[in-house]
Amino acid sequence: MFTFSHESPGEGAMGGCGGLGEADFIVEISTPEWKTALVRRDAEIRYYESAGWQQIHQNVYVEGSLMS
Repeated sequence: MFTFSHESPGEGAMGGCGGLGEADFIVEISTPEWKTALVRRDAEIRYYESAGWQQIHQNVYVEGSLMS
């Protein structure tokens, strides 16, 4: 999973990786301002939604000022 920021003075990129297995998040990327995660299809996401995570695509969730 990659995210690109074009709002900053210099273009940047960030990558993340994670393991498969029983974790709800396959991959999570975070900065001090936001987090984004690729979530397993069968993940129990009610906890994450109540903690402020928002779904932006079928298996992609974000939390923090990224949504501002």
